[in-house]
Amino acid sequence: MLQRLEEPHVVRSKLSWEGGDLQFVANPQDPSRIILAHGTTARAYWGPELTAKEYSYILRVEFGADDVLDLSQLGPHADYLVAFLPADRTALVSQLVSGNPDVARAAAFELVGSFPAGAPLEFRAVATAAAAWDGSDKKAGRALVDSISAARQKLEGLADANDPQITHRLNEYITKYCPKNPEICFNAVGTVQMLDQDRELLRASISQEVAAALHQLLRPLLLDLVEAQVSPPQGRESRLDDVVTKLEDWGFRVVRTPHLATKTFHTLWPGASYANMLVFDRHLFVPTLGLGQVEENFIAKLRDDLHGAYDIVPVDARTSLINNGGVHCVFGIIR
Repeated sequence: MLQRLEEPHVVRSKLSWEGGDLQFVANPQDPSRIILAHGTTARAYWGPELTAKEYSYILRVEFGADDVLDLSQLGPHADYLVAFLPADRTALVSQLVSGNPDVARAAAFELVGSFPAGAPLEFRAVATAAAAWDGSDKKAGRALVDSISAARQKLEGLADANDPQITHRLNEYITKYCPKNPEICFNAVGTVQMLDQDRELLRASISQEVAAALHQLLRPLLLDLVEAQVSPPQGRESRLDDVVTKLEDWGFRVVRTPHLATKTFHTLWPGASYANMLVFDRHLFVPTLGLGQVEENFIAKLRDDLHGAYDIVPVDARTSLINNGGVHCVFGIIR
């Protein structure tokens, strides 16, 4: 792929970066001036020893930008924090959602539903406490945080029970094809053989493993999202307001877009950002985590804020969101 880029009409940068961490847009008041928005993830590849000002300066010079929007103090990726709609001179900026009992309940109920064979008592207690919290009752908030702590302790060593029917079918298959060494059935050659002999069993067993792995990642994050509604990250909003002021000074209309983040979002999981969308002509492909009505309300408000000028398409992006991504993160389109 890199060799294909060595064509006369292509200039390869000396830098390497994650695409979602660098975004370019024309200044609405002077389209001849290019604005570069960047986070901090790309910095780890080649410039960790640089100061913030040095890093921004080198990016600006390297890519020929005129102005820089430094988002590195707000999150790892620029596309988790801002999305540009150049045709309407609009910037969608992530707005931390906190103190929202609907979000806490939706995440807690989704947590309970992630257990195929029924949630343990500790996780049902989180849903019960979330249902009793109205967003302002401090006593109920403390009870919710306590229930989350108990559920986290329960998470250690917790694994989904396998479907007994799939287990029975796998045992029959092993007895028939590899009774002396079951591992042979599941190595590269054995997997190809299972594809020929029993494709549906292979599909079912892989789906079961994938679902179990997804649940292992998802559950602690859902607990974090519930807790973040009671105890939100601190110190982010004032820095975000500075970014909004800068964008407005450049001539952008700013629309706040929900961001469900945890207290440790900057160093661990960046949360679910609905600004991490793919902008394609008049279509906005917006990621969803699977929180039902809460996210439907988010999208309805975004549609209203944009005055119906865009076709907003919800995309089930749970797998990419819990792996530190979103819709924009997994697409690269240059129009």
